[in-house]
Amino acid sequence: TEHHGFFRKVLGVLDILDLMPDHADWYFDPTQFPARVSLDSELLPGQNLRDKDLRAGSKDIHLGRGALERTVRYQAEDIVNANRRVLSHFAGGVSETWLEDRRGRQPGRTYTSSRLTGELGADAVDRALLDDAIGGDDRTLRPGEGPVSLSGRPGHVEVDRVERRVDVTPGADNYGRVTDRLSGLPEVVAGRSRAAEGRAPGLAEAQKTAQAETDARLGELGAARGEEDALRQRAHEQGWRIGAQRALEREMARLKAELVELRAELARQRQHLKELEDELRRGPTNPNDPTNPNDPTNPSPIPHLPAWVWALAFAAAAAAVALLIELLRRRRLAALA
Repeated sequence: TEHHGFFRKVLGVLDILDLMPDHADWYFDPTQFPARVSLDSELLPGQNLRDKDLRAGSKDIHLGRGALERTVRYQAEDIVNANRRVLSHFAGGVSETWLEDRRGRQPGRTYTSSRLTGELGADAVDRALLDDAIGGDDRTLRPGEGPVSLSGRPGHVEVDRVERRVDVTPGADNYGRVTDRLSGLPEVVAGRSRAAEGRAPGLAEAQKTAQAETDARLGELGAARGEEDALRQRAHEQGWRIGAQRALEREMARLKAELVELRAELARQRQHLKELEDELRRGPTNPNDPTNPNDPTNPSPIPHLPAWVWALAFAAAAAAVALLIELLRRRRLAALA
């Protein structure tokens, strides 16, 4: 509310009909609280803030029901936790503190709320240690080094961040049970050592047998690997030979095709030669005929030669072609080898 002076306060006391009401600004969460307040006097031992007049600038601050509820809850938690903390040193216990960063009504501002819970007894300690996030922390094995802290962001509209602090106290009873279990440990270890010594000869013999079998299997494995390498080398050589043979077959096929073409060309030339000879034999015999090829006044582009001369020339040409083909084939074979 607005801060009033002496005369305004007197008028407010006399205003029994509430003709001059005080305007109040409501605070619903700590983000709306003023950053700083002043007291009308010093806060002495045994006094509470409710015993003082709080003021922030020109405003008077009045504590409401929410402040009373928080005070009662915090004091009750402190009393219960103090009792639980003392008893946990004897029977064991787990104390959990939850801190929540909540979004307030003021944009961009948050406030922290807390609550304190816990359990007593060995069962509570066992349940806490079964949690991997807690039991896996070394601080649970060394009490007094601080609580285990776990935090996360739940993605809630109101709660921005949550932190969980877990403090595990084993207690004297748990330590006593551990002591009782460890008291008979030397006898258990000695008995297991004697049993191991009794089984040692049989285990040594079994080890020798297993080692011999292992060596035999390793020898077989080495022999198999040698055979595998030999087969792989042989397959490689055969693959190379197959590739060379296929290349040779393709070259032979190409040369055969060229030979067929040359033979066809030779046949065409022979046929053409035969046609020319027939035309020569069917030529005119009249020497006065202007178309007579034997007429000295009629020059002929082809000289008149005997037939055996032409046959001999074509035979020589065919032999030269065959010799050229054979030389080409041998050259190809030499290049492939």
